[in-house]
Amino acid sequence: MPDPEASNPEALALTQRLLNEKLPAVTQSAKTLLLAMQEGTLSYQAMSDQVQNDPVLALGLLSEANRAIKGEESLVKTLSQAISLLGEDLLKRLLTETPPPSREESPGKRHQQIAMSMSYVAAHLARRLAIQRFNGREEDCYWAALFWGAPFWYLGRLLPKMAESLVDQPPRTREQANARMRASFKCSLDDYWRTSQATLHLNETIREAYPPADFAHRRLLSSIRQHCQGPLRKHLLSYDNRAGRIYLVQPSTLVWLCNQTAFGALESWRSKRCDSALKLLAVLCQQPYDHIRREAQMAAVDAARLHPLSSACLWLQELFLTPEAKPEKTPEIPAPSETRPAKPEQTVPGNAAPLVTRKENSLEDLRERAPARKAMAEAPPDKPAQKPPALPEAQLRGNHDLFMRLNFTMREEPESFRDMAHLMDTLTRCLVSGAGFDTASVLLTNKQLTVLKTYFIQGADARPDLSELLMPVQAPLVKKLVQKQAAIWISAEKITRMRPQLPAELMESNHTDNFMLYSLLVHKRPIALVYADGGEGQQTFSDFDYQRFKEACSAASHVLYYLARKQNQKTKK
Repeated sequence: MPDPEASNPEALALTQRLLNEKLPAVTQSAKTLLLAMQEGTLSYQAMSDQVQNDPVLALGLLSEANRAIKGEESLVKTLSQAISLLGEDLLKRLLTETPPPSREESPGKRHQQIAMSMSYVAAHLARRLAIQRFNGREEDCYWAALFWGAPFWYLGRLLPKMAESLVDQPPRTREQANARMRASFKCSLDDYWRTSQATLHLNETIREAYPPADFAHRRLLSSIRQHCQGPLRKHLLSYDNRAGRIYLVQPSTLVWLCNQTAFGALESWRSKRCDSALKLLAVLCQQPYDHIRREAQMAAVDAARLHPLSSACLWLQELFLTPEAKPEKTPEIPAPSETRPAKPEQTVPGNAAPLVTRKENSLEDLRERAPARKAMAEAPPDKPAQKPPALPEAQLRGNHDLFMRLNFTMREEPESFRDMAHLMDTLTRCLVSGAGFDTASVLLTNKQLTVLKTYFIQGADARPDLSELLMPVQAPLVKKLVQKQAAIWISAEKITRMRPQLPAELMESNHTDNFMLYSLLVHKRPIALVYADGGEGQQTFSDFDYQRFKEACSAASHVLYYLARKQNQKTKK
């Protein structure tokens, strides 16, 4: 652990000045936990659940625990470990000494909450991406990304003018940020950050997550960023720079990039800093750029939902704005006047008589028009009033809430699935009970990629042949599907033209001319073929049904990719 005394003297003086002041808590977790501890004994896990709701309490607890072990190599990384090390007495003292939440509105409080909201966005993004890249270290990456910005909490609270210059007018480069800091306090922002992290005694993952601002590092980032030029997936295997690959496999890189994304998104989700960080994360996680961008925006939603700070919505307001939609201009209605001048006489060429216009809305005019208006109101309408079109019957089938819940679980929580059997059972249930299909089945390929066989099925009691379906891959349509992940809807209008391209075994078993297919691939290797229909006979579907079918299968492919990566990591170990 670096010695704070060996740092820049100006940075050390500024750090001691700021860190000696205690930050006020942002929630009532300290008061709630003290009352619960007085009423009875609590487990360490229950105490840590209360402490983690407040970042100030969590930071103080981990800092005290790491300071207590006097710089040993095994640093405390979890709150339950810190509580077991310090004991309940020291925890009560920490809860008592922490100032309660401040109710006054001041620039320092505003910038402190902006810095904490930024840390929460980065922490939730790090947890989401660590599931895909550093499986098993999600919590470490979450806390590291959260406490990476701890020095800026103190900076925003106690030096609001400096924080305002960094937030309201973001510097384009780190050199500009260091120059602003050096002009006021004779130390750079980098020196202040490193000295603060060493004084807080946080773990090495955080301290390593601040790369140098030299030319070699910028050139390395530029070479990595070139592998994500658009929404197409660029695998890390194609990146042959050894220094870059070593840099990307470190959790500290993920922590730094998540914080850079959160800082850039505070300015705009379309800013250059945010776009650059998202491209680097796409290469690090081996995912498409659009997927990483969506994960970052979902992390901002989670941060605002779970940690309701006053500034948490700064990252969401741009997501709800649609600059393309412009409000329609309503015509201005002139104010009514008691007397209006009569229109002048209009002359026409020739021998025609001059036209004289009457006063608008005059009393005589209203009396003459009243009988006509009454007759128009009493006359029957020429056409009956049109009712709004009802939703297609196909859109009202199934359980929409169940479909959305299962679809969300597959797309957002892939770690909750044990194996492929658990995933396929969930997929068939989502299609039958959720989307309203009569039958849904999953056919798996053999190792030689020559045959597809049904292994998972729901709703085929009336057609037992579908449960034992075994069809070759050599059919033209099936052969195209196993080459690329795609979906197709075979309707009654297309069946005559598509029948020669379909396997005869399928048409003899399903007894219907309206069904859907979706192929699931992992790394260009076909894994399964998903089948769904509405039952025997001429069943009709809508575009809404087809869209729900594709959504469920796409979510299942996300889990399938996660399970493949998990199995690959176990094989390497």
